[in-house]
Amino acid sequence: MQNTPNFGFKKPDRLTDTYKIQDQNDNWDSVDSAISSGSWKQPCRAATVSNITLAGTQTIDGVVLVVGDRVLVKNQTTATQNGIYIVATGAWQRALDADTSSDFKSGMAMKISSEGTTNTSSEWFLSNANPITLDTTSLVFTQADGIMSLADTTTATSTASRPNVLLSMLAYMIKAITGKANWYTAPAINLETVNTRFQSTPSKTVADITYYVRTDGNDSNTGTANTTGGAFRTIQRAINSIPQIVNHAVSINVAAGTYAEDVFFEGLYGAGQISIYGNKDVISTSVNASSFLIRKCGVRVEVNGFNLTTTAASGIQGVQCSSLLIKFNNIVGANGTYAGMALYSSTCNVIANNISNRVYAIYSSGSIVNSSGNTGSGNTNKYVLDGAGTIYVNPLAPDTLTATNNAINNGGVLNPWGDNTTSQRSRVTATSNATQNMSAATATKVVFQSVSVDNLIEFSSSRFTAKGGGTFDVKGMCYFNSGVTTTVAYTITIYKNGAAYRFLNSNNGTTQAAPIIPFGTAIDLASGDYIEIYLTTTSATVLSANSFLEITRIA
Repeated sequence: MQNTPNFGFKKPDRLTDTYKIQDQNDNWDSVDSAISSGSWKQPCRAATVSNITLAGTQTIDGVVLVVGDRVLVKNQTTATQNGIYIVATGAWQRALDADTSSDFKSGMAMKISSEGTTNTSSEWFLSNANPITLDTTSLVFTQADGIMSLADTTTATSTASRPNVLLSMLAYMIKAITGKANWYTAPAINLETVNTRFQSTPSKTVADITYYVRTDGNDSNTGTANTTGGAFRTIQRAINSIPQIVNHAVSINVAAGTYAEDVFFEGLYGAGQISIYGNKDVISTSVNASSFLIRKCGVRVEVNGFNLTTTAASGIQGVQCSSLLIKFNNIVGANGTYAGMALYSSTCNVIANNISNRVYAIYSSGSIVNSSGNTGSGNTNKYVLDGAGTIYVNPLAPDTLTATNNAINNGGVLNPWGDNTTSQRSRVTATSNATQNMSAATATKVVFQSVSVDNLIEFSSSRFTAKGGGTFDVKGMCYFNSGVTTTVAYTITIYKNGAAYRFLNSNNGTTQAAPIIPFGTAIDLASGDYIEIYLTTTSATVLSANSFLEITRIA
């Protein structure tokens, strides 16, 4: 007697074996057992969508059931009741091919008919692990095919899963991105529109900001804590984090170390200040960077305490900047082509830097440069002036730069005054000692009642009248007491001989309650010309008692 390999059917030899009725019955029992324990069960007419009473004819998922229908019951509160049932007028019974533990194997599956609303034409499988004990194991049926819904509350993970679960994770992420209550509701505006608005609407500071940069930091950090997990890794990352409109104090503190960067920023403006500190107020080699390029900034920028190592460019370049403060930087890399500092169409204070081994120590093209206390040696040229460039060397704290040539003048102005002539040139320092009300939309002369310096007696009733012709450096600050808001615009104007001559500073509003607004320019005056400072605000405002004005003849 032989047996078949799959079902184990008894197969008698026709010459030696006798075929018995029992052998035939055994073969049919094998067929029945194989069908009963197979991975696919007979189809069901409907599948439940909620807990039901397992008795009587009823409507499930929109299907009106009749006696004898097969139903996949998968949503019972008591999950041990789940399974395949036959509809009856009384209590339902489990289907004959699913009424014992041996009928249930992990992965067994069944199809649902094309009827129904939710489960039409779907396929389901038993997702429990073996072994399974009927009426003891909580049976879980999972959809494998057909109409499926997405659960947008499924948190996204990297775990491999079924397509509907992965799609549910994606729906969760879409909902998180759009901020809507569900994944299928479109946002009010698309990402392209958001991007366009961000590009067209500059960001603003809303408070003072401090960033930290460390060699053990990471540019994916927030930059707001002086720790490995909080600080940025690069100076450029901190610069790139600054809003375009700076109406507050922004400080970037760079820890000791080497940052192989040519730091660049441009287009920042406002009534605040940006300060980038290495080893602050000390010339040292502990905080190393390559170079700084600051371009088209209408906000005061300070670079303080860096060792700048580049030999392929100027150590610091300022281009079309309204106010630069460059202090205590060390620029000594030997280069016969580039300047230590190259300043173009900018207003700069260059103080206590060490500049050596450059073709030009300080280069000014169309810039007003106040130079004080700078040191260095081995330069080819101490100062170079092009076009309308001006360099004013402070006689009270003169530079001790050494160079082969003192200055190359290609049409600029190098301060001609010697150390012993400070009292013989025009110089005025005046401040306000009382608040001053400013009417809305009216150009009003700013009053400076207290005069502490007036070398040639040229300042009276807040008016400066030149006794001799020349170029004058005019600078100061207007301190507001109240009235300025984000919608109140202001304009500071210098009047020459009773008429508006040049705008010195303007803004369409600021978040600071009492902003301090700097102004400055160089102006040519003939003997007898007079100048005054006027302020215009779109709403009534009040200046405090701290505003000041300085006027110095520089050429």
